Amino acid sequence: MTKNKIKTFNGKAYTVRKPSLIDYASMIDSITDSVFNDGAYAPYLFEPAFKVACVAFFTDAELPMISENGKDVIDFINSYSLIEGSGIMDELDGIIDEAEVKESARELIEYRKNVHLNKSKADNLLVSLTLLSSKISNFVDTLDVAAKKGFDGIDIKELFGALKQAASKDESEIVSSVLNFQEKNKKNG
Repeated sequence: MTKNKIKTFNGKAYTVRKPSLIDYASMIDSITDSVFNDGAYAPYLFEPAFKVACVAFFTDAELPMISENGKDVIDFINSYSLIEGSGIMDELDGIIDEAEVKESARELIEYRKNVHLNKSKADNLLVSLTLLSSKISNFVDTLDVAAKKGFDGIDIKELFGALKQAASKDESEIVSSVLNFQEKNKKNG
């Protein structure tokens, strides 16, 4: 009769378990969260995050913990060092469908990268529109001052020609046109 070898990690016995669907989703989130360091994508953390998550979710092995914002969380750096120095990932080989876990995590990472990229584009558009709004406001103020002076020195036909041209341009061209018009009027008036 052969005895089952007791599996140990960091000097303590552990057992292997199959995570529930909820735990599996949490594991994929954990891997994904780990590769975004303060919002920046850090692909070099993928393998360490994968290994720490596998041990955390597929075993009951005790991983080092730290307190973060009053909550105990896995000490990622020390856990990874312990995992690399042990044979625990070899023990999990064949139990974990590594390709499936990594593919699921990479899909979520790509989704989050795209969301961040789209958010950045939206933020840039908002900044451009805010700048455009400010320039238009300044332009309207210039027109208001000119109207109070009876439009002295401003060619109304040229003004409406510039407005008509602006309708067919993108925001950067409009801003340039408004600035050029303001500069021209400052020189003339």
